Amino acid sequence: MPPKLSKTKNPSKSGKANDKAQKPVSSRENKYESTTCNAVLFTKFKIEDDKKRKEEAQDAFEKALRDDTLYDKDVSGKLVVGNQDGLFLAELAAEVQSVKYEIASQKDEFSRRLRKHEDEIASHKEEIASQKDEFSRRLRKHEDEIASHKEEIVSHKKEATRLGKDVIRLQVSSTKYMQLRNRYISTFKRDKLGLSNGTDKKIIKKGNDIAHGPNVITDAALYTSLNQRSDKDTFEKLYGLNPSLVSGLCHNPTIAALNTRAGIISSPDKVGSEKFNKLFNEFIDLLKESNEGRSSLENVSSKRLNRARSAFCACVKFEVCLVDPKLGGAAHLD
Repeated sequence: MPPKLSKTKNPSKSGKANDKAQKPVSSRENKYESTTCNAVLFTKFKIEDDKKRKEEAQDAFEKALRDDTLYDKDVSGKLVVGNQDGLFLAELAAEVQSVKYEIASQKDEFSRRLRKHEDEIASHKEEIASQKDEFSRRLRKHEDEIASHKEEIVSHKKEATRLGKDVIRLQVSSTKYMQLRNRYISTFKRDKLGLSNGTDKKIIKKGNDIAHGPNVITDAALYTSLNQRSDKDTFEKLYGLNPSLVSGLCHNPTIAALNTRAGIISSPDKVGSEKFNKLFNEFIDLLKESNEGRSSLENVSSKRLNRARSAFCACVKFEVCLVDPKLGGAAHLD
């Protein structure tokens, strides 16, 4: 059912209807008196002769105009007069146009929003690129700092190792020095007070052994850190090694082996056999070979070195004999 519309009688139907058409329009229609009015007439007809379609269409229009009821209606702000189907077409055309406008408007809005999003995406990309560059810069900075800290740690470790060796050398030297001072007091007690006992005799003997015996670490310092001697060949004949190699040594078994050999060859009443000298030379050669290219002794406890050192130390008991210096039995080194 069509909506309620204002009816306009076909003027060709009767004089009465014609008179109505001539009457002034209502107040509702006054707003259209200065505007144009669209007239839409829709009808259907059966084609009898293809050559006379226009004439047949004209006849159909005249019949519709004569028989159909005409209505007037506001369609999208414009007055339209026509039969029921004609008004439907007018409304449909208006709706199509409205949809077109809406689509165009939405398209413009979509394009605007799309450009806005594209601008935002471009801005975010620039921000991400900037943050990435900043992150890379800070990462490189942290990596450089870490590398610098690693270098400092390595340097501190080396310094700590050196200081540790210095502490060991100082401990050894300090212990032996205290034993010398202990001997001094016991000697005074024996010679001046006449009160020495068995303990004092042991202290004096131990102090004499230290004063007249070997000390490879302290003696090496005379050539290196203290620079008080320059005859390194003498040191090497006594201990078997260059003092610069010995300066960093803190391996007690190796120190003891070097001191043992030096104490024997420097003693006026002891002499080692050929086997004694052979085993010591094998130990020294292996020690030098294991530390080739190093400025100080670092590799001092490998299995081969341990065996060579143990073999030398074990032979001392059987390959060292006592001699009477008065009989000229002391051995001399070439």
